[in-house]
Order: sequence, then C-alpha cells, then structure tokens
Amino acid sequence: MTHRPPASADRRGFTILELLLASMVTALVAASASTFLSATTNASLTTRDVRSTQNAGHFALTQITKAIREARAIGEVTTTSVTLWVNDANKDDKLNLYETAIIHYDAAGKQLLYEYPKSSGATPTTVVTTTNFKSATTLGGLMPSGDKKVVVWATDITSMGFSGNPGGTDARMVETNFTIDLTGQPVAFRGAANARASADYLFYDATQTTPIGSPRKQRKEISRWEGYTPIVGQSATPKNLN
Repeated sequence: MTHRPPASADRRGFTILELLLASMVTALVAASASTFLSATTNASLTTRDVRSTQNAGHFALTQITKAIREARAIGEVTTTSVTLWVNDANKDDKLNLYETAIIHYDAAGKQLLYEYPKSSGATPTTVVTTTNFKSATTLGGLMPSGDKKVVVWATDITSMGFSGNPGGTDARMVETNFTIDLTGQPVAFRGAANARASADYLFYDATQTTPIGSPRKQRKEISRWEGYTPIVGQSATPKNLN
C-alpha cells in the first residue's frame, strides 16, 4: 500500500510579497470606501445646512410680506427699517402709537427684528404725527420700554436692504433683499409686498374735504395703485411732504 502525505503537506504558504500586496489592496479599498463615505456624509450635511438656511429665509420673508400686506399704511422705508401702521384698532381713522410696528435689521447682531408696543392694561390712545411715523428711530423711541415687544424673525443675516417705491407715507411697494449664512453656505432671498388695506388717503389734505368728502368708503378709493391725482383729477400735496 502506497503511503500518501497529508493533504496539507501539498499546500504552499503565502510569501511575504503576496501578503504585502494583499495588505496594500485592502488598504486602497478601505481608503476609497472611506473617501466615498466622507463625501456622501459631507454632501448630506451641506444639503441639510442649505435646507435649514432656506427654511429660515423663507420664514423671514413670509413674516415681512405678511406684515406689509396687512398694514394700513407704510411709513418710512430705509435700507434697514420699515415703519408700519398695523391696524386701526379703535376705528378712529387716526394713527395711534399702539397701532404701529417697526421691521428692523440689527446689523451688529445680524438679526431681523419686529418691534411693536403692547400694553398689559388698557391701551393708551397716543396719536402719532406723520413726522414721527416717517422716522423709525423716533417712532421706536416713543414706544415705552415696558410695553415694547421685540420678536426675532431671523438670525445670521449677513446683509439686508429695504427699498420703497415710492418713498414716504404713500409708499406702494416695499422690496426686500437679504442674505442668510448659517453655516458657511450663504443663501440670498428677495421679495416684494404692498399694503393691501392701505389707508394712505389719511395723509392727503384734499381727501378730508371735497370732492372726496369725509366718509371712509369714499376716501379709501385714493388708496388704489394710481394714487390721488389720476383718480381725483387734480394734484395734491401729501402731508408727509409738508
């Protein structure tokens, strides 16, 4: 009977060169996989950051648009602020302090703020002049510190600008441009809005007498896009220019 060596005796072991090559191939595959996973993760994080920025910007733009559209009148429009007559709460057709608000960009804090007075008790009746309504600084100073509310609409705003068309208390349209950079991925936003329930007729002397007369139903026709002159057929000097 022939004696056969064990099967293991026919196997040849790996050489050092083969082991090194195998190790190198494994390392290359692992490095490629790591790079791919890292790129995928970074792309996912970037997408998430951009989405967060977009959500923040769209929220701010929605709040700005809503405030302007619902306002009775637009006051001063500067690159950093917009003053608003929010509503005529007591129906007296007069601009009262506790019916106003300011959309304000705080460049130092990179924040978009909405400031307005709210009384904890009975609402004071404090008439605001057109001159004060045209100045965000003056109007903000008139708001009692104890009643002044500040709402943050957005943060990390690196640049912002408002523009009115035309300017003054007869502004029809407010354009907004701003950029938000939450995580090194700046995103620009732009929008425009006009006051749908405009009460700018209150700033024209001629609307208090003939040919328009005093009834609100008649005087509010002046708030159409064309302005006073095309509707009435005669020129008028807005009070905000006096």
